[in-house]
Amino acid sequence: LFDIACRQNVAALVSMVIGQDCPFTTRLKFSAIKEKAADQYRSKTSLLVRLLSLFNDAGIDTMLLKGFCNSRHYPNPMLRQFGDIDIYQFGRQNEADALVAKTFGIKINNAAPHHSKYTIGGILVESHYDFIERHTHRDNNAMEQVLKADAAQGFSECTFHGQKCFTPSPTFEV
Repeated sequence: LFDIACRQNVAALVSMVIGQDCPFTTRLKFSAIKEKAADQYRSKTSLLVRLLSLFNDAGIDTMLLKGFCNSRHYPNPMLRQFGDIDIYQFGRQNEADALVAKTFGIKINNAAPHHSKYTIGGILVESHYDFIERHTHRDNNAMEQVLKADAAQGFSECTFHGQKCFTPSPTFEV
C-alpha cells in the first residue's frame, strides 16, 4: 500500500486513514511522508505569500493554478502534494517576472513554450502566459482560447494567508 500510494503521490493523504492494524513500520513511513508534505507545503506557502505581497503592492493580479488552487478542496490542504507553484497574471507575466528578478536578484528562464520559470529558495515557480502548450497539437490553440476566456471571466477573488489572489472557475479546473 505504501509503495502504491507513493507512486501515485497520495501517501500523505493516505496517512490520514492508516489504522492501528497496519504494521508499526508502515505507519512510521506514512507519518514521515505526512510530515515531509506538511513541511514542503509550509515552505511553498511562505514563498507564495511573499510573491503575492510583492505582486499586490505592484498592482499585478495573480491567479493560483494547479497545486495550491486544488489543495483548498482537500480535508487537509497541507497533505496535497505538488511540485511547484503555478500562477497566471492576466497578461502581465513579463512585468511580474521583471519585478521578481529585481527583488530576488535571480534570472528568469523563458525557454519553456507556455510559462516562464524561476527558483527561489529551492522552490520552482511557473508563471503561465499560456495554459497549455499550443505548439504541440493544432487543437491546443482553440482550447487555449477557451481557457483564456474562462480565466478572464470566471475567476473568483479570494484571500490566501492575508494576500489577495484569484482562483479559476470550477469549469476551468475540470
